[in-house]
This record gives sequence, structure tokens and C-alpha cells, in this order.
Amino acid sequence: FSEQLTFNESYYWLLLTTSPNPPNNRLQHLPLSVDSEVTVATRTDNKFTLYDLYNPSYRHNGPYNITYKGAWGTETGLIDELTQYKYKRRGNFHLLPLNFSIV
Repeated sequence: FSEQLTFNESYYWLLLTTSPNPPNNRLQHLPLSVDSEVTVATRTDNKFTLYDLYNPSYRHNGPYNITYKGAWGTETGLIDELTQYKYKRRGNFHLLPLNFSIV
């Protein structure tokens, strides 16, 4: 399943956990890309801390990125801290080589 690269922008993923921190050791091996829409929600009582996950290039062993996204609670609702355009925010490719062609 994960080898089919279903973590692209066509799908929105919400991963729930009761761990106080995102389980990095398990998530870093997912085939994520710069356009992935994956949110990890860590639960504490009736509040969720939200994190945004992506990888500039899984196929080229890019660095796994997890960014604080905001929070959700029964009393506060959604607090979204990521106000910058997704690709502007994810623009640092950490010196990964880019493959492209011009036609």
C-alpha cells in the first residue's frame, strides 16, 4: 500500500495518537513528498496538538519534516498556526538535487 505513493495531495490523511509526541521512528519511513497532506494529531485529554508532515523527496532520501501546525479542542475549536502558502513554507529542499527536463 505505502509503496504506491498514496500520500500525495490527492488524499488528506489524519493520523491520531495518544502519544505525547508524534511517533517519529514509525513515520519517517513513509513515502511522503513535498505535496503530501498528512496531519498527525496527538491527544491529551480533550485537546489535540496538530503536526504537518512531509518530505521534500522521499525517493532521494530527503529529510523527514514535522512542523507544529496548531491545535484543536472542544472549547477552542481549530487554531491553525500555518498561515503561509504550503509550497512557500516547504520551499527549503535542504540542498537535494532536483531532476527535471525541458521540452
